[in-house]
Amino acid sequence: PAPRPARRERLVEAAETLFSRHGLRAVTMAAIAAEAGLAKATVYAYFPDKDALFRAVAERFVGALLAAVEQG
Repeated sequence: PAPRPARRERLVEAAETLFSRHGLRAVTMAAIAAEAGLAKATVYAYFPDKDALFRAVAERFVGALLAAVEQG
């Protein structure tokens, strides 16, 4: 099946919530899946590992920060 951008975003949001609450090391892919309401296999369909998911969270954060700076 084709990747769904909304599902990917849901995973990134879930990961961001858990990383901010518990820290990177304490969070598992299974916990992210549960937070997003998806199967663990679905997480791996979008991200090969937790580091890739963390990079997606960081990229989203940097993008929001740059947008805020550009708006003044």
